[in-house]
Amino acid sequence: MIRGAGMAAYRPPSVGSRVGVGSILAIALFVGYVLVPAAFFSELRTLGVVPPVASIDLAIAGTVLTAFGTAQYLLRPTPAYGPVSIVYALLLLGYLGRLSASSPIALGVRGAAVTVGYGSLIAVASLVPLFGLLGGIAATVEDATSPGERVQVDFPRPVAWR
Repeated sequence: MIRGAGMAAYRPPSVGSRVGVGSILAIALFVGYVLVPAAFFSELRTLGVVPPVASIDLAIAGTVLTAFGTAQYLLRPTPAYGPVSIVYALLLLGYLGRLSASSPIALGVRGAAVTVGYGSLIAVASLVPLFGLLGGIAATVEDATSPGERVQVDFPRPVAWR
Protein backbone atom coordinates (compact mmCIF):
# COMPACT_ATOMS: atom_id res chain seq x y z
CA MET A 1 0.00 0.00 0.00
CA ILE A 2 1.20 3.49 -0.76
CA ARG A 3 1.80 5.35 2.46
CA GLY A 4 2.02 9.08 2.96
CA ALA A 5 0.39 12.10 4.50
CA GLY A 6 -3.16 12.70 3.39
CA MET A 7 -3.68 9.43 1.48
CA ALA A 8 -6.79 8.60 3.50
CA ALA A 9 -8.43 11.83 2.33
CA TYR A 10 -7.88 11.09 -1.35
CA ARG A 11 -10.91 10.09 -3.41
CA PRO A 12 -11.00 8.84 -7.01
CA PRO A 13 -12.66 10.98 -9.69
CA SER A 14 -16.36 11.62 -9.17
CA VAL A 15 -19.01 9.54 -10.84
CA GLY A 16 -19.96 12.56 -12.96
CA SER A 17 -16.48 13.02 -14.38
CA ARG A 18 -16.16 9.27 -15.01
CA VAL A 19 -19.50 9.30 -16.84
CA GLY A 20 -18.34 12.25 -18.96
CA VAL A 21 -15.10 10.58 -19.97
CA GLY A 22 -16.92 7.24 -20.28
CA SER A 23 -19.34 8.79 -22.78
CA ILE A 24 -16.46 9.91 -24.98
CA LEU A 25 -14.90 6.47 -24.62
CA ALA A 26 -18.21 4.82 -25.59
CA ILE A 27 -18.37 6.86 -28.79
CA ALA A 28 -14.79 5.94 -29.70
CA LEU A 29 -15.39 2.25 -28.95
CA PHE A 30 -18.62 2.23 -30.98
CA VAL A 31 -16.80 3.74 -33.94
CA GLY A 32 -14.00 1.17 -33.60
CA TYR A 33 -16.13 -1.91 -32.94
CA VAL A 34 -19.16 -1.19 -35.14
CA LEU A 35 -18.81 1.65 -37.65
CA VAL A 36 -15.30 0.96 -38.99
CA PRO A 37 -15.88 -2.80 -39.48
CA ALA A 38 -19.32 -2.10 -41.00
CA ALA A 39 -17.77 0.34 -43.48
CA PHE A 40 -15.03 -2.18 -44.28
CA PHE A 41 -17.54 -4.98 -44.87
CA SER A 42 -19.68 -2.65 -46.97
CA GLU A 43 -16.65 -1.93 -49.12
CA LEU A 44 -16.01 -5.67 -49.44
CA ARG A 45 -19.60 -6.12 -50.69
CA THR A 46 -19.01 -3.53 -53.42
CA LEU A 47 -16.05 -5.67 -54.56
CA GLY A 48 -18.28 -8.73 -54.70
CA VAL A 49 -16.89 -10.36 -51.56
CA VAL A 50 -19.27 -11.82 -49.02
CA PRO A 51 -18.17 -10.57 -45.58
CA PRO A 52 -17.24 -13.32 -43.11
CA VAL A 53 -19.63 -11.99 -40.45
CA ALA A 54 -23.26 -10.93 -40.88
CA SER A 55 -23.88 -7.21 -40.36
CA ILE A 56 -26.37 -7.81 -37.54
CA ASP A 57 -23.89 -10.07 -35.72
CA LEU A 58 -21.23 -7.39 -36.10
CA ALA A 59 -23.56 -4.70 -34.75
CA ILE A 60 -24.64 -6.80 -31.76
CA ALA A 61 -21.11 -7.90 -30.86
CA GLY A 62 -19.75 -4.37 -31.31
CA THR A 63 -22.48 -2.87 -29.14
CA VAL A 64 -21.90 -5.45 -26.37
CA LEU A 65 -18.14 -4.81 -26.51
CA THR A 66 -18.77 -1.06 -26.37
CA ALA A 67 -20.99 -1.49 -23.31
CA PHE A 68 -18.45 -3.65 -21.46
CA GLY A 69 -15.52 -1.42 -22.42
CA THR A 70 -17.36 1.61 -21.07
CA ALA A 71 -18.48 -0.24 -17.94
CA GLN A 72 -14.89 -1.31 -17.33
CA TYR A 73 -13.80 2.33 -17.30
CA LEU A 74 -16.71 3.50 -15.14
CA LEU A 75 -16.18 0.74 -12.57
CA ARG A 76 -12.42 1.15 -12.29
CA PRO A 77 -12.43 2.50 -8.70
CA THR A 78 -14.79 -0.26 -7.52
CA PRO A 79 -14.28 -3.96 -6.73
CA ALA A 80 -16.43 -4.78 -9.80
CA TYR A 81 -13.62 -3.59 -12.09
CA GLY A 82 -11.74 -6.91 -12.07
CA PRO A 83 -14.68 -9.17 -12.95
CA VAL A 84 -15.93 -6.76 -15.63
CA SER A 85 -12.40 -6.63 -17.10
CA ILE A 86 -12.33 -10.41 -17.23
CA VAL A 87 -15.69 -10.63 -19.03
CA TYR A 88 -14.72 -7.82 -21.43
CA ALA A 89 -11.41 -9.53 -22.30
CA LEU A 90 -13.13 -12.88 -22.86
CA LEU A 91 -15.76 -11.28 -25.11
CA LEU A 92 -13.06 -9.47 -27.07
CA LEU A 93 -11.08 -12.69 -27.47
CA GLY A 94 -14.25 -14.39 -28.76
CA TYR A 95 -14.91 -11.52 -31.18
CA LEU A 96 -11.37 -11.64 -32.54
CA GLY A 97 -11.45 -15.44 -32.66
CA ARG A 98 -14.62 -15.35 -34.75
CA LEU A 99 -13.04 -12.90 -37.18
CA SER A 100 -9.84 -14.95 -37.30
CA ALA A 101 -11.75 -18.14 -38.08
CA SER A 102 -13.08 -16.59 -41.29
CA SER A 103 -9.60 -15.86 -42.70
CA PRO A 104 -8.58 -15.90 -45.56
CA ILE A 105 -10.86 -14.05 -47.97
CA ALA A 106 -10.66 -14.73 -51.70
CA LEU A 107 -10.98 -11.67 -53.94
CA GLY A 108 -11.51 -11.63 -57.68
CA VAL A 109 -9.22 -8.98 -59.20
CA ARG A 110 -9.28 -8.56 -63.01
CA GLY A 111 -10.09 -12.20 -63.59
CA ALA A 112 -7.53 -13.53 -61.12
CA ALA A 113 -8.24 -14.85 -57.64
CA VAL A 114 -6.35 -13.14 -54.85
CA THR A 115 -6.38 -14.58 -51.37
CA VAL A 116 -6.00 -12.21 -48.43
CA GLY A 117 -5.19 -13.79 -45.08
CA TYR A 118 -5.51 -11.78 -41.89
CA GLY A 119 -5.65 -14.55 -39.27
CA SER A 120 -2.06 -13.95 -38.12
CA LEU A 121 -2.71 -10.24 -37.64
CA ILE A 122 -5.77 -11.00 -35.50
CA ALA A 123 -3.79 -13.58 -33.51
CA VAL A 124 -1.22 -10.90 -32.67
CA ALA A 125 -4.00 -8.42 -31.84
CA SER A 126 -5.42 -11.02 -29.44
CA LEU A 127 -2.45 -10.38 -27.15
CA VAL A 128 -4.08 -7.12 -26.04
CA PRO A 129 -7.23 -8.70 -24.55
CA LEU A 130 -5.10 -11.53 -23.19
CA PHE A 131 -3.14 -9.01 -21.13
CA GLY A 132 -6.46 -7.39 -20.19
CA LEU A 133 -7.66 -10.77 -18.94
CA LEU A 134 -4.55 -11.20 -16.82
CA GLY A 135 -4.95 -7.65 -15.49
CA GLY A 136 -8.59 -8.33 -14.62
CA ILE A 137 -7.61 -11.46 -12.73
CA ALA A 138 -4.88 -9.56 -10.88
CA ALA A 139 -7.29 -6.71 -10.00
CA THR A 140 -9.91 -9.18 -8.75
CA VAL A 141 -7.38 -10.98 -6.55
CA GLU A 142 -5.94 -7.70 -5.24
CA ASP A 143 -9.38 -6.28 -4.45
CA ALA A 144 -10.29 -9.49 -2.61
CA THR A 145 -7.08 -9.61 -0.57
CA SER A 146 -6.39 -5.88 -0.02
CA PRO A 147 -9.58 -3.83 -0.45
CA GLY A 148 -8.94 -0.22 -1.44
CA GLU A 149 -5.22 -0.59 -2.15
CA ARG A 150 -5.54 -0.80 -5.94
CA VAL A 151 -7.64 2.39 -6.12
CA GLN A 152 -4.83 4.48 -4.60
CA VAL A 153 -2.41 3.15 -7.23
CA ASP A 154 -4.82 3.46 -10.17
CA PHE A 155 -5.84 7.00 -9.20
CA PRO A 156 -2.76 8.66 -7.65
CA ARG A 157 -3.02 12.13 -6.19
CA PRO A 158 -1.92 14.96 -8.48
CA VAL A 159 1.67 16.09 -7.88
CA ALA A 160 0.49 19.47 -6.51
CA TRP A 161 -1.22 17.68 -3.60
CA ARG A 162 1.91 15.91 -2.39
